[in-house]
Amino acid sequence: MKNPFKNFTKKEWILWTLASLENPAYIPIVVNFTIFFFNDMYGFISWRRREILMDL
Repeated sequence: MKNPFKNFTKKEWILWTLASLENPAYIPIVVNFTIFFFNDMYGFISWRRREILMDL
């Protein structure tokens, strides 16, 4: 199984977080990345559960 988070880079998170520390106008972008991350995690966990149930 391939790693679904292989293309996920911490650099984007770090850059936007540092930018939001200097300028609060960038905080919504960091919040957006956080929401995307939790959505991806939910989808991956849901997919894995469904895959395991299909193997039973």
